[in-house]
Amino acid sequence: MTIKEFTSYLKKYNLKYRFDIGEDKEKVPFSYFLSLLKRIFFERKIKYSKTQGEDKLIKAIKDKETINYQYLDNANILISNGSTEAIFMASFFLKSQINKALIFTPTYPLYMQLCSYLKIPFEEFNLEKYNFNLTYDIFLPTISEEINLIYLNTPNNPTGRSYNQNELKKIINYCKEKKIFLIIDQVYNDFDYINEKIKLPILENVIYVKSFSKSYNLTGLRLGYLIANSQIILKLIELKNHLNITSSILNQDVAIDSLKRKNHLYKKYLKNKNLIEQKFKTINQDFIFMEGGFYCFINIKKYRMSDYDLSLDIAKNKHISLLPGSLFCQPNYLRLSYACSYNYLKKGLNILIKYFNEIENKLITQARN
Repeated sequence: MTIKEFTSYLKKYNLKYRFDIGEDKEKVPFSYFLSLLKRIFFERKIKYSKTQGEDKLIKAIKDKETINYQYLDNANILISNGSTEAIFMASFFLKSQINKALIFTPTYPLYMQLCSYLKIPFEEFNLEKYNFNLTYDIFLPTISEEINLIYLNTPNNPTGRSYNQNELKKIINYCKEKKIFLIIDQVYNDFDYINEKIKLPILENVIYVKSFSKSYNLTGLRLGYLIANSQIILKLIELKNHLNITSSILNQDVAIDSLKRKNHLYKKYLKNKNLIEQKFKTINQDFIFMEGGFYCFINIKKYRMSDYDLSLDIAKNKHISLLPGSLFCQPNYLRLSYACSYNYLKKGLNILIKYFNEIENKLITQARN
């Protein structure tokens, strides 16, 4: 079952608190649409944009991302229809060169689905015994000779782990030396709560994937971008010409305006993260320490129910939706999205905590009897 299928199934339970999909209900600023209205009502032109993307948007992205990547230039950026298309294009572009891919789990299931669809052999490496962290020393023993493509997701969905930037740089340099391709999904990079920013290298073996969906609460815009070596970008532009020619010029207008504004979501989600930590510590609820993104990965092993059954029970009896960890290749966990208002989260958490207490007390009573 896919994430979309499962969330659609949950709707029958008359949900009051939606902590499943990472999509904030907050309205975006009206100014995002001013340039869009101007184009529609006054210019009355909705034309093809450049395949690479509008020059103004490319420049705005470069100005924003210069802090994150070494020697970033306009030629290193390509606009895509969401991060999903970006990951697809990167995988499709590389598939003829790949012997086997490596995917660290738990993670966003798209990577496995794409490898299966594109007939790229792959293996998974589960990070649970390392508390879902990935360091250079953990990484090295996982690399067999046949692996020449690795998918990395940091900050990670669903665990909220954010790999240390210096460790990540060592992994990137090792892969360069061994001629291993890297697709690094960084769509939650604007919500990194622990790492000091260092500039990552733009190399011939690395493709970074970013998105407007999470950083600017623009999920329906379907606009993402890739950052890579200029020669890779040229090849991906050729591929995009065969896929859809260009990304919507109207969507790009909205994205340009969003980049002009200071992003307030970081402080909002950091406050929500701190609330969850405070609430769960009061009942000794085990969860993975949240270093980035806006997801809490809750360990439910002590409740002696499968993650699917527990998720469905919470939806049915408490009208709260959480996603089973199995959807991300990690059973015995639930994913809670805190991309929502503080008060909304607080009310839902109070109900959830009461529910967890009820189950634990019931198990204690059963054990005594």
